[in-house]
Amino acid sequence: MLAKRMFGDPKVASLPVRPAPPDRAGDGADPAQTVKDKLRVAVVDDNQTNCVLLSHMIRRLDAFQIETFNSPFDAAEAFRNNKIDIGIIDHQMPGMTGTELIRHIRAMDCCADLPLVMVTTFDQDDVRLEALQAGATDFLSKPVNAVEFRARFANIVTIRRAQIALQERADRLALEVEAATRDLCELEAEVIFRLSRAAEQRDGNTGQHTLRVAAYAREIARRLGCPNSFCQDVFLAAPMHDIGKIAIPDAILQKRGPLTEAERLVIESHTTIGSAILDGSSRPVIALAAEIAAAHHERWDGTGYPQGLAGADIPLGARIVAVADVFDALTTPRPYKAAWAPYDALEYLVRGSGQHFDPACVDALVAGFAAILTILADHVDPCPPEAGAAFDPAI
Repeated sequence: MLAKRMFGDPKVASLPVRPAPPDRAGDGADPAQTVKDKLRVAVVDDNQTNCVLLSHMIRRLDAFQIETFNSPFDAAEAFRNNKIDIGIIDHQMPGMTGTELIRHIRAMDCCADLPLVMVTTFDQDDVRLEALQAGATDFLSKPVNAVEFRARFANIVTIRRAQIALQERADRLALEVEAATRDLCELEAEVIFRLSRAAEQRDGNTGQHTLRVAAYAREIARRLGCPNSFCQDVFLAAPMHDIGKIAIPDAILQKRGPLTEAERLVIESHTTIGSAILDGSSRPVIALAAEIAAAHHERWDGTGYPQGLAGADIPLGARIVAVADVFDALTTPRPYKAAWAPYDALEYLVRGSGQHFDPACVDALVAGFAAILTILADHVDPCPPEAGAAFDPAI
């Protein structure tokens, strides 16, 4: 009699019967189906007898993981821990109504779309309206009709499995997009470094110089507290700081003696040439590279070139690369000079802080000096570079 009062007369069908959909692991209830593949159903009712009877009906439909809760608070915790796929929730419970529980569940990020079925009586139209506004997906009426239950629950299962399939597809697509984006970024970096290396080799530098300056610049940016996106952008932009040297005649670029004033002006033009080559791009990395190419020979005290900018008027990327570039030029061998010891180069930069270099960038170099030494050790030039112009930090 209790079952008949709870579920009604099974001979009366208010809705057509719809067969349960195939499970994710195969058609029907596959004995080999793993627990992980089974949908997780929460039955929430303060009456344990009702929980048992509803659970029995669910088991007859397909293979599900069923968990019963007599406390809406315990049920809320299970939903919060992302352990539930479908909820069947009685309305009238002590401490928290079913509508309040649904509203609470819908506020959880992990449960915004979960199918939630409210169990009410036929004459509770106001409760149903409130439950719909709270986020109920469907309703079951007391006394629960067995045939209606089967049809409605099958629909709910179809919805949930479709949601899972869509989420899995979205996850796969997200991974594919992430992989494709990573490939594009790697391609962008490779093109930048290879073309920058070609320009650098004209004046006797090696590809390792390009890598070192980029890595030094990124470390300095990190120590300055710059956003990760800027640190990566400056890593990619730094190798292009001397791209304008591709337009400088070899006779001047590779001269091993002192430069005349006219020759010095030609060398200095690599900043404006490089800026012109890179200017006008909508890509953040190229736009940053244009700033660096134009201003990496500006000095903090305003005595640099080409514009005589001073202090914070010099773009940050250019101030960072100025420190990185000079440190690398000092600490690597050239045909005309031996490599300076790293701490001697650091001392030179500290002496130039506030005059040639941005004090904050020098302080960042000092703070990250252990990482700087690691970069230097990891990117040693394979052989002495070709002959080039004598080193002068001013050019």
